[in-house]
Amino acid sequence: MLDLRPLISPEADSRQQVILMNELTVALLHCDRLDESFFKELRIKFQALLPNTMGALFLYHPDDSDCELVATWDVAGQPSEPEPWTSKTEALPFNSAQIDSFELQCPLVFQGRDIGILGTTHVGDALSSDAKQMFLGAAEVLSLVIANLQLRATLEEQVIRDSLTGMFNRRYLGQVLDNEIRHARRTGEPVSLIIADIDHFKLFNDRYGHETGDKVLKALGCLMNLTFRVRDIPCRYGGEEFLIVLPETNLVSAAIRAERLVSQVCQLKIEGFSGLMDSLTISVGVASYPEHGEVAQELIRRADDALYQAKDLGRNRVVRASR
Repeated sequence: MLDLRPLISPEADSRQQVILMNELTVALLHCDRLDESFFKELRIKFQALLPNTMGALFLYHPDDSDCELVATWDVAGQPSEPEPWTSKTEALPFNSAQIDSFELQCPLVFQGRDIGILGTTHVGDALSSDAKQMFLGAAEVLSLVIANLQLRATLEEQVIRDSLTGMFNRRYLGQVLDNEIRHARRTGEPVSLIIADIDHFKLFNDRYGHETGDKVLKALGCLMNLTFRVRDIPCRYGGEEFLIVLPETNLVSAAIRAERLVSQVCQLKIEGFSGLMDSLTISVGVASYPEHGEVAQELIRRADDALYQAKDLGRNRVVRASR
């Protein structure tokens, strides 16, 4: 547990302040990620810690200098918008005037890295020195908790992502496909698989080198990550083979989307190698739950069989698994 005593003003009711700061710290440390539950806890605790104040939390993107308004709180018990605490997935564009409008602003920094900015204003009178001390102490706690959650999220992403393409990896596929099939079994909804393989990739790799081959894999990964729905799960299955899980999608719809992907790959241009890309194509197999299998391995096997049939028929095409 953090030692909160240096953060507390000796002139205030230190016992009550320590209790409130401990409640804030414990509540936030119990959150697994920066999601709606985290922001809800933060709103409740800040309303108790700093009565008669309103404020906002701004966070920087980890990979750039852009800053977003991710959360706000209002005076406890006061009328407000239906949901004053905005989730990270609904972040609002940053405007520096928003920060400047607060009576007190505190940068959130951890180990020299800028994390965000916390701002607050007392409704009515100006913030007391005790309230300012509490606010700065809470900001220090918040910096530590947010930094830890961001690190955890980064490590989780590294575990489930393919480092070359940015797609989900085979390990994650094994977890998520079983879950999607169980969900489909409960709801009666279909779930489909697309398996795609780059045609003649080994010959291409041997001729132009592995660096060029990696550029092709990255480009295809980027295309698939952008092409499919947020609900879909595009994975690098191994080597030059890709597998996309399509929840709540039947065989016909999956085949249509696979045809679109084949067409997009044919038109794909890669910087520095546009003259070599005319022959880049993929072959695709499609299968669906429950008609082609009721467990993950059977479904994958049927989609893979359809993929090899597409290869035998001349490549650069989509084949649906037979019934």
